Amino acid sequence: MKKSFFFCALFFVSLLHAEESLSKLLFGYFQNSSSLKELSEKVDKAILNTKSTKISNGMNIQLSTGTIAFNFGSGYCTFTPNASVGIPAARNLTFSASSNMTYDKDSFDTKNTSFGVAVDLYSGVKEQRDIALDKSARALLEAQRNLQNGFVDMETQFYTELKSIYETAQKIVTAQRSLYEHSLEFDQIKAQGYVATSSKYQLKQMEVESDRHDVDIYRRELERKTKVFAHECGVEYSVADAMEFLPAEIPSVDAVDVLAFEKEDFKKIESAVWTNKINSRTRAANKAVAISANAGYTFNNSTNAFMTNQRNFGDTIDMGSSLAWHSTGLKTTAGVSFPIWSDAFSPLFKLSFSLVPQKFRLAAIEKKVEGVDERLELIAIEAAEKDYDTSVVERQTSLEDIEWAAKTYKDSLETYSKIASDTAVWYQRGIITQSESRAAEVNKENYRIKTLINALDLIIYNNKTKTLFNRDEELNHDPKLPEED
Repeated sequence: MKKSFFFCALFFVSLLHAEESLSKLLFGYFQNSSSLKELSEKVDKAILNTKSTKISNGMNIQLSTGTIAFNFGSGYCTFTPNASVGIPAARNLTFSASSNMTYDKDSFDTKNTSFGVAVDLYSGVKEQRDIALDKSARALLEAQRNLQNGFVDMETQFYTELKSIYETAQKIVTAQRSLYEHSLEFDQIKAQGYVATSSKYQLKQMEVESDRHDVDIYRRELERKTKVFAHECGVEYSVADAMEFLPAEIPSVDAVDVLAFEKEDFKKIESAVWTNKINSRTRAANKAVAISANAGYTFNNSTNAFMTNQRNFGDTIDMGSSLAWHSTGLKTTAGVSFPIWSDAFSPLFKLSFSLVPQKFRLAAIEKKVEGVDERLELIAIEAAEKDYDTSVVERQTSLEDIEWAAKTYKDSLETYSKIASDTAVWYQRGIITQSESRAAEVNKENYRIKTLINALDLIIYNNKTKTLFNRDEELNHDPKLPEED
């Protein structure tokens, strides 16, 4: 998977509901995000790790010259080369070859040249290899999921900051509405003939000045927040009024239904189930007993002298087996070498035993620990399922609140838009005062901003709902291990 393609694909998916001015800000916000770059690099690292794991758990080839000893004066040289090829996927099948070679000025001699093959009759090597590959593939999948959700989380953060700015703008409108209402009351007091020295006159005048002060404070706050936001988006801020910089509209989106996702894709459930499965496989792969067998042929075997009572070397057929009983710490190996081309036939037997007594006690404790681990994993699955039920209820009620508010704000905006239009005409005709006309206008603006905030709430709701679930079908990714270049 190419990082750049994946990065752009997810980005444009997230912009399906964005208009041009908003997409410019969002694109800049993404470009300035170091966290997205970090998540993208982690995907690249996970890809490299899967390739490394695949190589490490593939065919194992070892070549060695052994220790080379030589003397320039006599021309003497000796070394013991060896080679082996192991295939863990095929019951740990291993082919090996080794030899003792000696060279001097007059001769070249080889002894103990052997060829052998070994295989596990019963062990957990193949299962352990498969588990290592699956864990590596899982790490890659999780890195890609993190990048996928990183875009969604970054978009949520973008809209949350934008919402905070609109909320500050709403504070300005609220303060302006209070200013115009108190201004109307102040005009009435002046019309009633109260003098400037009267307490009622001064109290109302102070309320008007306090409202003007609040409007100025919120405007400065809006200016500061918008400048910071513009910087985060990498966009030049060169307007006189912050409201001229902010998008006038937020594109509408369809609500995401939490029940449209499969319960099995709920992140906590999927993670808990996967953890239980992989740990169960790991416990099963930890076999109590491992049995292996080997066979080979050795040319000029030095042990031939012990079998034939002859001083010369000879060829032998070699066979052996080993058994490891891990829970007891007992390990045994047995082997036999048969001389050939010899009249005095006497096989050579090899035996070895090792025992670690404390393994008896440790094995019992480890078995109990495994039991506790499994019960904890099942508890985690149960807790995740309860979290799913709670999340469904929380998401559904949140969406109901957002949709209810959307209808209320829409109706109120239509009503106050008509009132503002009518009062503008009445003010031109001299029927009402300027303060009354402005009060109607700010009521309209108040619900216009509430409508924008509600649209942002729905986008944020959708994003938070989506990130509760795995959405692997959106990934430009085959969950299997990637092929080597």
